[in-house]
Amino acid sequence: MASELGGVEFAGYQNDIQAFLRRCDLFVLPSVLEGMPLSVIEAMAAGLPVVAASVGGVPEVVEDRVTGILVPPRDPGALASAIEELAGDRELRLRMGKNGQDRAYSLFGADRMVRETDLLYRGLLKRPELHS
Repeated sequence: MASELGGVEFAGYQNDIQAFLRRCDLFVLPSVLEGMPLSVIEAMAAGLPVVAASVGGVPEVVEDRVTGILVPPRDPGALASAIEELAGDRELRLRMGKNGQDRAYSLFGADRMVRETDLLYRGLLKRPELHS
């Protein structure tokens, strides 16, 4: 079926995920159970729009209809419709991809992580019960 459709690749294990993501048009995560999906953050950082099931921490990362499309879990029809919508609209993919890239770097970039970690440690150092 994949060969009939064309454009489908079963890539297997990848050593350089960023190089792989640069070859993609969109990222799909149909999981029914997720925590905070690093794969989605990496895809967004690479400028890809995301189609994902609205489970776990996914809605905290993907802003529906802004950085990608969230679908109900275990709903293959909704998943297929979202993929078709993005596959058929280059401008939408580019817009959502750019929005996602901005969001990934602003929420999960190294600068923010360093700043938030520093604030956490400074807050802990001010707690006298931790200095006994």
